[in-house]
Amino acid sequence: MSLKLKYWQLPVLFIPFIAGSIIEDWPQSDNEAYLRTSATANFLFVLNTCVLIYYQTYFALGFNRVSTKKSNIFKWNALVPVFFFTAYLLMVVYSTFIKAVVHQNKHFRGPIQKADFNPTTWVIFVFIIHALITFFLINNQFVARQIKKVPNADEQLILKENFLEPMKKLLSVTIGLLLAAILISFITDIVKLT
Repeated sequence: MSLKLKYWQLPVLFIPFIAGSIIEDWPQSDNEAYLRTSATANFLFVLNTCVLIYYQTYFALGFNRVSTKKSNIFKWNALVPVFFFTAYLLMVVYSTFIKAVVHQNKHFRGPIQKADFNPTTWVIFVFIIHALITFFLINNQFVARQIKKVPNADEQLILKENFLEPMKKLLSVTIGLLLAAILISFITDIVKLT
């Protein structure tokens, strides 16, 4: 079984993100409904992030498995975001659907609200930054460099086709859809404010 998707199939991986964006913009009748909808959208965003990280890690670890020079550091670096986002997804599922935690924000007068960073928030923040760096920079660069070190041109071509190309496609579609989402959000905000 191969998980290599074509360019036109890759946006299917973003269905949770698109659904979360749509339900987040639904008008809400009261604050409690708004908080429930936002929590559900957050679940969909985290689910989408997990799917993207799992897909890329599948190819990164597959390459590391068939590579002549296996790297344990690369393997564990690629697995850290998988473990973190799996635990984070379980935490979001628990707090959204099982326990139904409603976060009570402390609002202050004025345009700027206080950010209450605690140690848990900092740990989550560090792991998210690590996952972003691994997803956007490390995995693709490592696989590309290791493929260039292969002396056989035919083997290089097979490795590129089986591992690097799907990872590059995922990265380019991810960047394109994120930029499109930012642009749509920007235009929507302008339309709402005018």
